[in-house]
Amino acid sequence: MHIDHLAYLVATVDLGSMAEAAHHLHVTSQAISKAIKDMEKYFGHEIIARDGRSIKPTALGTELADLARPVVEGYKDFEAFGLSYVKDGDSPRAIRLGIPVTALRGALFDESRLDLFRFEFPEISLELFHSSADGCLRALEQGLIDAAVSIGRCNQDDFFNVRIGSLQLKVLARTGHPAAVGEAVDFNDLARFPIALPEDLRFVFPKIDQQFTQTGQSNRFEALTPTLEAHKAFLAKDGLILAGQKSPLLELGDFLCEKPLTVEEGIFALPLYLTYPQNKNHLSLSRLQSTLIRGRGSQEPLPANRSRP
Repeated sequence: MHIDHLAYLVATVDLGSMAEAAHHLHVTSQAISKAIKDMEKYFGHEIIARDGRSIKPTALGTELADLARPVVEGYKDFEAFGLSYVKDGDSPRAIRLGIPVTALRGALFDESRLDLFRFEFPEISLELFHSSADGCLRALEQGLIDAAVSIGRCNQDDFFNVRIGSLQLKVLARTGHPAAVGEAVDFNDLARFPIALPEDLRFVFPKIDQQFTQTGQSNRFEALTPTLEAHKAFLAKDGLILAGQKSPLLELGDFLCEKPLTVEEGIFALPLYLTYPQNKNHLSLSRLQSTLIRGRGSQEPLPANRSRP
């Protein structure tokens, strides 16, 4: 069985259509259909039920897609890192890096993770460009920056997306909120209350909406004016806000509590990538991505007197 078979199954289940899956993956519908039939023959069971033009995954199909999804994502990460690796050659001495930020909902990337790169490669200057997640990608497309930290993959074919870690979402709620009485907020409890529309609509919103669909629940998203007063009023009405790290809203004090968001598998997290155009790949960027990958599981402080290897 080829990795493409798994990708075809995941896309078909997620998009609910072989035609949509084919369009998304830039292949023919016939290729999708044949791969599904090959898998059904291999397993000896139906995995996609067909009724005219409509399709629906069977219980086995749903389970297989759930198991295949991290395999497909892991393969993409594996492939992107191998293709983007640069061993030597001339390289710029500065990197203009886009960092996604929000006005009131906290940091989407921990900038202290850049300290290891600065320590190991002091000769390479990092120039940070702070904007919304979408703003960083637009700046990247326009050539204003060299690379950007992105939440989820950028789907442009001529971009590298190298996995560098995860963003663990927090839930902000008023103190004493019924959904936040425990150590964490369970995703299933979100459907019972209004949720502030995520500021990053490109990836965060679809990912959360997909999670609701997978658990068979509806949601109640509400758009908020980006002011402290509007957010406080929303929280006072039992609304819930999904945030990153160190949200300025925490300055509201005892009125507000912050809890991690969990799903059945554990902490709910979103993938973070270093994204940049393939034609801009060079040694400095390769060193940056390698450093971020090495440091994504450790945030220990650097020794003050350690010399560069």
